Amino acid sequence: MPLIPGPRLEPPKNEPRPWAANTGQIKLLELVAPASGLSARDFHLYWRNHHSPHVMRVAAFSQFIRKYLCAHRLPAHDLSLPFAWIQSPAEGVAEVWLDSVEEAGRWFSHPAYAELIAPDEARFLCSDGGVEVTLMKVETIVDKDADLAETGMIKLYLLGHRPDDMPRDRFHAACSAHAAMIAQQTDFVRLAVSHRLSEPIGLDGWPPSKIDVAFEFWFPDQGGAIEFLLKNQASMIAAEKNLLRPGGSRLVIGVLHAVHDEMSFQPTTTQPLPLVWGPVPEKRL
Repeated sequence: MPLIPGPRLEPPKNEPRPWAANTGQIKLLELVAPASGLSARDFHLYWRNHHSPHVMRVAAFSQFIRKYLCAHRLPAHDLSLPFAWIQSPAEGVAEVWLDSVEEAGRWFSHPAYAELIAPDEARFLCSDGGVEVTLMKVETIVDKDADLAETGMIKLYLLGHRPDDMPRDRFHAACSAHAAMIAQQTDFVRLAVSHRLSEPIGLDGWPPSKIDVAFEFWFPDQGGAIEFLLKNQASMIAAEKNLLRPGGSRLVIGVLHAVHDEMSFQPTTTQPLPLVWGPVPEKRL
């Protein structure tokens, strides 16, 4: 197995029908839950302060990672949300971007995962089915700032499952249209749809995922996320009745932490200082 993966792939901005093929850059989306007996606070502290940096320090494992983003769920007492969606019991969402499905297979099967990463995951992650993993293709709907500093922002994930009687291609096309409709109603800095791959390649040993699509919305603060939900819940829920499996929609709202990002200049754990693209402004005395 080569030590260094192949040339980095530029993620497509507007790939037509991204759900139709498993080629190109993919994203591993993981709903995380704490190990038994671990408080929510201890779970998030360990995840952010130990596990995430540990993953990036293991060079043999982190070499495959193009972006690593964590959304730490807001405390339940801060989420008095008067709407019909079900809040996921997950304590957060982890996103890992990889160049291809093949890289995902190499990533999970790498000896460093079994030796150094998996034992650390066992210290803080639930081991009885509470963790859910899905491989997805990302479709960008709105992206006004490619170098958006995501740490500290609020991200809303609306997770849905395809109805059994709806063909897969029609389902994902309808999800894209639904996201485009939402984008016309609200001024987003970033909005994306993640489509589940047609085959769960590279996920041997993980339980089947119940996530077929993830609508993803970025907000500068919690107030913006709540205001968006209250303003649009009626129209969105009405549209989703014919789109998503009844009772299968889940919501996660979390505070973002960018651990690593090779695709932008945003400050991250591995690149903590902000960078500016272009000429440096002259200093005035």
